[in-house]
Amino acid sequence: MDHSHSTDQAESASSTDHLAVQTKEGATKEANNTVSIGGMELDVFRAAKQGDLDALREHAEHLDLKLTATNNTVLLVYIACLSRPTSGQNTLESAGIVKDILEMCPALLWQHNKSGETALHLAARQGLIEILGVLIDQATKVRHHGDLEQGRLLTEEEACLQKQMLIRKTNNNKNTALHEAVRFNQCFVVEKLTIEDPEFSYAANDSGETPIYLAAERGYLPLVSKMLKNCSVPTYTGPNGRRALHAAVIQMDKEMTEELLKADRTLSKAADELGCTPLHLAARIGSVSIVKQLLANDRSTAYIADKDGATALHFAASEGNLDVMKELISQCPDCCELVDNKFQNVLYYAIQNKQNQIVKYVLGDAWLRNILLNGMDVDGNTPLHHLATHSPKSIDLLDGHNELYGKILRATGVRPSPGTQRNKVMGESLQKAKETHLVVATLIATVTFAAGFTMPGGYQSEKGPDQGSPLLSRTQRSKHLF
Repeated sequence: MDHSHSTDQAESASSTDHLAVQTKEGATKEANNTVSIGGMELDVFRAAKQGDLDALREHAEHLDLKLTATNNTVLLVYIACLSRPTSGQNTLESAGIVKDILEMCPALLWQHNKSGETALHLAARQGLIEILGVLIDQATKVRHHGDLEQGRLLTEEEACLQKQMLIRKTNNNKNTALHEAVRFNQCFVVEKLTIEDPEFSYAANDSGETPIYLAAERGYLPLVSKMLKNCSVPTYTGPNGRRALHAAVIQMDKEMTEELLKADRTLSKAADELGCTPLHLAARIGSVSIVKQLLANDRSTAYIADKDGATALHFAASEGNLDVMKELISQCPDCCELVDNKFQNVLYYAIQNKQNQIVKYVLGDAWLRNILLNGMDVDGNTPLHHLATHSPKSIDLLDGHNELYGKILRATGVRPSPGTQRNKVMGESLQKAKETHLVVATLIATVTFAAGFTMPGGYQSEKGPDQGSPLLSRTQRSKHLF
């Protein structure tokens, strides 16, 4: 019955191994003796659901064989049907019923359903702290159902080992009761479990999550605090190689970040499967406050590159997080000299992602401008190549940097116009003036033409054969004009 997950962190004392062997033998016997056809009897199920002890005592001799279709025992049915207690009296009454059921059939403490869940998993998930206490207490008093020396009393060492076995037992997804308590934000249960077994170093479940990582990922600061305080060997592992500090940074939780760094300063250097440290994530998100925390803990993290060779500064430039970039450079001025696997510095990243404010900032800083503009990647391209070819509209940012015009021309063949915006406005004004002058000149030419061809004395206006002819056309003086 008990296919518990074997963890590397558990003590490997011979007494523990002996107890584990006994557990497996007992589980095999139980499996062979258990035949479930059609699930649990209806009267037994109703009695279990209601906690009817008198009805359950009628089946006490084989109570461990009363199973539902998914192997839930009467104890699991009772706990699963409990709502969260509304009063202390209800809590104590429920805990008393659980104790009585276990006294009828001690084996129920260790039995699990088809999902591998014990009564402790369910109690932890639902936050039933009093019932959890009863279960742990019974583990120190009652031998495991498969123990070959079941009639003998437990020694103090054996009692401790059995308690540890119950608390550390995992379900089919490798979740312990602590995993379940964290997942459902049961703070008192988390505190109880970590106090009862402080030396256990929890392994990750099938999803790669340790309890501390689960709490950090969900932003459950009180749970993280309890586990860091009570666990002598806390574990921080998460999926994809991340640690709890990665999760805290993603949550942008300054207080949780501070607590994790106090517990283990080396977490700031831990990289995930892509080589990203917590500082990479903080730079990408744009959290200046957390960037300051991480740098205060260890400035050297600013020089750590991911698997592509990108540093936190590359990430900040790529996302356009100017304030983060300023913070990184103010504390680590030479981190801007680092290039990725393609020999591209942070200016390439800003240009390729059209982060014009970053480009403008770089061009406005003499140190950055001189370091970054002269870079050359594996393809022989400089940042100016990328500026001219990938973001030609950004060339306007070069206004006021006349020394760069020749560089762009030599590098790309693209000739920018100095003072682009200023000349554009001036050009528009000149065009308007040109058009105005043309109109005026046309008017002047028209008037001059008309004046030059008007005959002295005017023209004949009366109807007749001479209408429209000059009045003085027949005079002696006018003949000299024609």
